[in-house]
Amino acid sequence: LNNTKDRFHAIVAHDLIGPFNSMLGLSKLMHENAEKFTQSEMAKHADLLYGASKNTYKLLENLLEWSRHQTGGISFNPEKIDLTRVIDETLNEVSTMADDKRIIIHTSCKSNSELMADRNMIKTAIRNLVSNAIKFTPTNGQVVVSCKEEGGRITISVKDSGVGMNTKLMDKLFKIDEKVSHPGTNDEKGTGLGLLLVKEFVEKNGGEIKVESEPNQGSVFSMSFPHQG
Repeated sequence: LNNTKDRFHAIVAHDLIGPFNSMLGLSKLMHENAEKFTQSEMAKHADLLYGASKNTYKLLENLLEWSRHQTGGISFNPEKIDLTRVIDETLNEVSTMADDKRIIIHTSCKSNSELMADRNMIKTAIRNLVSNAIKFTPTNGQVVVSCKEEGGRITISVKDSGVGMNTKLMDKLFKIDEKVSHPGTNDEKGTGLGLLLVKEFVEKNGGEIKVESEPNQGSVFSMSFPHQG
């Protein structure tokens, strides 16, 4: 509990102050030079401010969801869900993020794949994995989201063509007391809570998560659930 509290405070104190300082600095620069900047310069700074604001919103979103889950503030409502529809809805939510880096997202799922699980939790888990894949994939890369039914289980995998990880870093994933937040290929920020949230939501739905990765060879995150559809 102490580790959880300390980590949460560290995230709020460090990982959020940085993005807010960036937004404050950009807005101050635009305010002080409103009459000096050309239209293109203002547009450039406005774009940077929008990007910083969007990243900060995503950090706050994960912080709020994780905090609510820890205090029992998120209800658990399993139902039969259409995986293809849930994945399509989730990818629409991160499409702008992918477009900004010209990253192509491919999907490979049977149209009738069904899963008995909490819809919101599964969407949150997929969104975090795909957002991370985009974050750590260079411009013009690709991400593949696939589903596979085998041995009485359904596996949802998110594969990227990104920077990958070594074994030491992979061992630190999914642990509240480890600092695993790293900037993305375009210096995107993160709290490290996204993967913790994924793990907790996957396990809440009776599933398990694993990762395969090598430096400079990309990563594959897989969520496996018992097939109850």
